[in-house]
Amino acid sequence: MVKIKKSPWHLISFALAVLFSVLFLYFSLKPNASAGVRRLSGLCRALLLSELVLETKLPDDDSRIAQGEKAILYVLGGSQKSLVYKFKKAAIIYKKGLAGKILVLSDPGLTEYDPALRRNLRNDEWAMKVLEQQNIPKERVDFVSLPEGIFGSLREGKRISELAIVRGYGKLILVTSDHHTRRVSLVFGQFLEHRIHELYVYGAAEEVGLKELIREYFKLLLYKHVLLPACHLWPTLPYAIHSPI
Repeated sequence: MVKIKKSPWHLISFALAVLFSVLFLYFSLKPNASAGVRRLSGLCRALLLSELVLETKLPDDDSRIAQGEKAILYVLGGSQKSLVYKFKKAAIIYKKGLAGKILVLSDPGLTEYDPALRRNLRNDEWAMKVLEQQNIPKERVDFVSLPEGIFGSLREGKRISELAIVRGYGKLILVTSDHHTRRVSLVFGQFLEHRIHELYVYGAAEEVGLKELIREYFKLLLYKHVLLPACHLWPTLPYAIHSPI
């Protein structure tokens, strides 16, 4: 994972961008918001995305694919709406022959009603149904459970990294929301610590508002400056906190 050093002025400029984004979010939501305010809001959105998005992709023409050296692909968790975008992205990658196996976060509980079965689907059943609709063979999908905790990406990073190391994965592909890619890259980069050969991160394009981008920017700062440094001192931190804060 390449680390990019940023000057204090860079951080200050983005802090100001976030501040202005909050103000423009407030004014742009007003019914009588001017076109100029909306344009400035769009500029803030673009600035935030430039900071949040960081993809590293496996070349489609990688000669190693023909030799059977396919990667393991993991789809990070999220809302049902978000997972639909992620599963479609994962299917595109799989159909290119880049991944040999797809890992999906197991989510206990029930979801929407299925008239054919006359009952509500379990979350894992729903996920498998959506993947099969994308022509992903059932035998190519495995579900992975997580220990309980609060910070989902932190727990996923630790758990999947542990699996990747123990099982000897040479290449790992991660699929997440596009505006989560930088945070996911930081999390997995730290937990893997270069103990697998290659890590790739793909973003699934989702339509999210400025409010969500601001929220994600602050989450990025929390992970980068608080949670991940704390994990160096307390490696079991992702599994240690079980109650909401």
